[in-house]
Amino acid sequence: MIATSTATLIPFGTEGWDTDSMHSTTVNPSRVAFNTPGLYEISIFARFKVNATGYRQMNLRLNSAGDPGLGSTLTTFAQAAGPTTSTSISRTFDLLITNAGDYVELFVTQSSGASLGLDSGERVTGIMARWVGTNNTA
Repeated sequence: MIATSTATLIPFGTEGWDTDSMHSTTVNPSRVAFNTPGLYEISIFARFKVNATGYRQMNLRLNSAGDPGLGSTLTTFAQAAGPTTSTSISRTFDLLITNAGDYVELFVTQSSGASLGLDSGERVTGIMARWVGTNNTA
């Protein structure tokens, strides 16, 4: 459950595809770690349970150690809650990783006035990171 007006770190208990040991379901399950420097296409997405009040927000942070006030914000996206259905929010962007070992974590916030759950499942709430390639220019 996501408490109202509280940035909450999202751990991920499953993996859909992981060819570079970027995620562990037992050690730091909230992190997607980059072992290979280069350009990545990142998608973040969250689907909040039905509640028509307030806004829903995602904040993706780099190297935040599980703290919404640490590390660096890579992107923040918010939208108003849907009136009668779940509220789905998503964002896709490119991210250049220069240091092996850097990682991202997803924080969500909602302002419904009460605790609110997230829907789960593949491509419902999560992070996808796809390695595009390296930059070989000097």
